Amino acid sequence: MVSEEYKQILFKIFELLSFSEGEKFTALETFKRKLSSEVLLSIQAELPKDQQDWLRENISSANTQEPMIAEIGKFVHDKYTKEELHEKARPLFKKVLEDYIAFMSQGLEAEKTEKLKMVVENL
Repeated sequence: MVSEEYKQILFKIFELLSFSEGEKFTALETFKRKLSSEVLLSIQAELPKDQQDWLRENISSANTQEPMIAEIGKFVHDKYTKEELHEKARPLFKKVLEDYIAFMSQGLEAEKTEKLKMVVENL
């Protein structure tokens, strides 16, 4: 769900935050899960009823190994092209990124905070 374009933006942010290589990987995985959750929530009404119910009850604690996750993923990939998913994800990516930067900027120097905000503004 995270395209190369998004990865480049995220790694620029991780560099500004002085993350180690391990921290970058962990942060990227966390960001992917958050973005995927946001995309799923945005299309939840289009899912079959049983998937909607499961998602509503489990989205915050879902494990990627859950069989229903695979079923939902198959439904989404059958319904949408990669390009359509990218278009749906773009505004959500920006929203999640803004939230992430706001959270991570707490306590940083003003100069570093401004650089982080510029990354989002340049999207």
